Amino acid sequence: SGLADALSLLSTGYYGNLPVAESIAKALPAAQRALAIAPDSAEAHASMGLIRDNQKDYDGAIASLQHAIKLRPTYTLAHVWLGVVLNSIGRYKEAAERDAEALRLDPLSPIINTNAGFDAIRFGNDKEAESRFRHAIELDPAFAVPYSGMARMKTMRGDLAEALEWAQQALERAPTRAFYLARKGFLYLQLNQPERAEEWLL
Repeated sequence: SGLADALSLLSTGYYGNLPVAESIAKALPAAQRALAIAPDSAEAHASMGLIRDNQKDYDGAIASLQHAIKLRPTYTLAHVWLGVVLNSIGRYKEAAERDAEALRLDPLSPIINTNAGFDAIRFGNDKEAESRFRHAIELDPAFAVPYSGMARMKTMRGDLAEALEWAQQALERAPTRAFYLARKGFLYLQLNQPERAEEWLL
């Protein structure tokens, strides 16, 4: 199950640059093996949910993750990943509820605090979003995602110069993440600096 999760999270759909099809092809047999060994393992069902999310099988992903939570209500990652899936299909209120439960279970997790920050942006609470992102950075200064969250929030506020600084900090921590490279290029376009944008987009 852990191997399946690692292979899923290394895909371009999550944190890495592994092509999605390759990620699924490698992760799926590991998750299936985990289920064969332990059919009532919450972790194994959650692993399948993550894979199904990568496959864009959102109904299947939700079913697997809900079953994982039923098997073990305190399995934090099942709540986190269910929140991710629900956000993907626009069920933002339900996603925020899953993220809030994950935060209750594990208030010291950088990614859970970061996800709560993205929820806060979505619902127009910039103060809460900034608090969550900064807390995540305090918990793990090397974790790139909350820096990206700050860049997104500053962009939405129109503070493009500050957004660029936060985007750069995200890139320093994850220099090969294509999404971060694209965001920096797009910010240069918004700042009317097309030549600088071209350096990051091409």
